[in-house]
Amino acid sequence: MEGSEMRRVTGEPLAGAPAGTRGGRDGEVRAAPERRRPPTRTLPAAGQHTRAGERRSRGHDQQHDWQHDQDRNMVARAVALAPSIHNAQPWLVRIRPDRVELYRDTGRALPMTDPHGREATISCGAALLGIRLAVAMRGRRAVVPLLPDPNTPTHLATVLSGPPGEASSDEERLFEAMPRRRWHPRPFAPYPVPDHVVAELETAARAEDAWVREIRSPAHRARLAELSDRAAGVLLRSRSYRDELATWNRRVRVGHGASTGRPAGMPAATHVAPRPGTPHLRPGLRRAPVASADLSQCDHQRDLLLAVGARSDDPRGWLTAGQALHRVLLAATVRGLVASTLTQVVEVPGLRESLASALRLPDLPQYVVRIGYPSTDQPHLPGRPVQDVILG
Repeated sequence: MEGSEMRRVTGEPLAGAPAGTRGGRDGEVRAAPERRRPPTRTLPAAGQHTRAGERRSRGHDQQHDWQHDQDRNMVARAVALAPSIHNAQPWLVRIRPDRVELYRDTGRALPMTDPHGREATISCGAALLGIRLAVAMRGRRAVVPLLPDPNTPTHLATVLSGPPGEASSDEERLFEAMPRRRWHPRPFAPYPVPDHVVAELETAARAEDAWVREIRSPAHRARLAELSDRAAGVLLRSRSYRDELATWNRRVRVGHGASTGRPAGMPAATHVAPRPGTPHLRPGLRRAPVASADLSQCDHQRDLLLAVGARSDDPRGWLTAGQALHRVLLAATVRGLVASTLTQVVEVPGLRESLASALRLPDLPQYVVRIGYPSTDQPHLPGRPVQDVILG
């Protein structure tokens, strides 16, 4: 899409794919039929559920504005619940009467880890999907111009409330799964993800116009583990990289908000113990779970591995990949699955290209996501206060 184009979001169905399906067309964009506007919904607290497809009350106002505090809080909380790489949460939103503007927060940049802002933009793309779902639950079709202001590169998207349209049952399920999603970098329980669920997750990525490939063969999984080990070695030999991640990850204490600065980073409870004999690790540094013994031994009973990318390796493609990431993670949550991303292998120049070539991917991968059934309870990652993400 060009910068002036607007995308109308329709909510592609996730369920119903036949067992064992691997292929499928990219998600097509179709206009949704206009329907009676439902009343505003709020995000449920973790553990609370509402029935998908429940009938809504009559007589709700037909205004398109975001003046009501309830609507503004719903958008802000949807953003705050989005996943982000390294839990950086690098987003800001400005809520205007007729639209929501999404910005990348340069104050939360990781210049050594993410020098071009690629991962930060992917994370903002995940927040964008949260805004779209909030608009859908408000009873509107979202219209989303990406990169609307060439003079303000940090202005990544504007979300407009389009014509009335009742949220689909899949949008409801994804929206209600947001508070229940968990980041799980530890080993999974030894149960395979069923083929029909794998197909649903692949469909979820394609619904955002992303490409997705399952990394299944032992040779490809071994090559991924090898390249990830090489990436970890390259990155952790850099003193600047080690200092940046160690400082970032020390900014939080689980369950107590920020110890210093604003909430960010990966709390210690989510860190993965290093494999014995790994030479490049330093105390307190987060280890990519791809380098664990489980993946290097290609345990097909534990890790579902999906490589995800976009049609272009630029801010527009990164936003696409981020929306696909959030949709896949929410679809996984609906199915009782947990996930984490593998990032080091795509953070080293040259190794991302090597990974694409070795795995015969259609283009450069933006991330690899590992998905499975939880082996332990994982805490909520610390989030930014709602007021911290809203621009005046």
